[in-house]
Amino acid sequence: MFINILNFKFINDIILNTLFLSIPEEFFVVMFTLILIGEFDYWREEECRKVFDGWDYFRVFLPVILGALISNILRFLNVDTYMVSILTISSIFVSIILTGDIWGDSTALKWIKKAFVFLMLASLITITVESSYAPFIIYGSGISLKELNDNVLMNFLSSLPTRVIQYSILAFLFAKKRTLLQGKILKTIFESSGLTIFTSVLLSSNVIFMIAIMKAIGSEKVLSHLPFELRAIIIIGTCIFPLLNIFICFSSIYYVKNRESKKNQMIVQKLNYLSNNINLFSDSKKNDGVKWKLFEIQQEISEISKNLS
Repeated sequence: MFINILNFKFINDIILNTLFLSIPEEFFVVMFTLILIGEFDYWREEECRKVFDGWDYFRVFLPVILGALISNILRFLNVDTYMVSILTISSIFVSIILTGDIWGDSTALKWIKKAFVFLMLASLITITVESSYAPFIIYGSGISLKELNDNVLMNFLSSLPTRVIQYSILAFLFAKKRTLLQGKILKTIFESSGLTIFTSVLLSSNVIFMIAIMKAIGSEKVLSHLPFELRAIIIIGTCIFPLLNIFICFSSIYYVKNRESKKNQMIVQKLNYLSNNINLFSDSKKNDGVKWKLFEIQQEISEISKNLS
């Protein structure tokens, strides 16, 4: 191991892979996370003319470079691919927290939970996209996943489809200025600690599942004895599986929230109707003895109606 570290080719491959493969990949993961947390809300201001302020360079590129170096050094030292992925994601998460402007803030824990959810989502997007075509390259060319990773040029070329999708997503987020977060589903998730934890577990479980599948299909070639058609069905099915269970989860949350919202709207309508009737009754010159009591009830009903709407 230590002999490899001193080997010129070893160092050269780490540098090239870090620059051309890992840094672009980790940049997507970090930027996706930070944008959705809200660290670049100032982009929405009309007077904003810069993508990054001074401190932004540090809190973006420290996690990026750290994650890129760790993933490449471990990979070239033949550390298990499963452990490489887990340690890389963990190092990025810790460095995002350490460089975040959250210390002493009462919302720090909520910020960290959001960071974890969006980091898992970014990782899942990356792994799922890679898993959708990388196995076909491996089985079609007859090379192993390790051989693909060790060949800088082939690895770079094979990563281009993933980069196109990743940076298209970043461009969308940049253009929309985080309007994705205005949706009911994400608001509902982060308003509830239970839903936030459940979503974190769901996303991280899917990331671990996809890493394990990619290792089995890519490194161990468990599908090599199967015909192409069946192999393709299994690969596509494994890529659809995490997307499907996340879609079902989010759809269920949206359905429950939407149903609850409709119930609240019906209550609001009834309360408004009652409030208006009380108001009309209290405005009449008769029944002065109960006028002020009715007025108090009407005010309370109006307040409840506002809170529900």
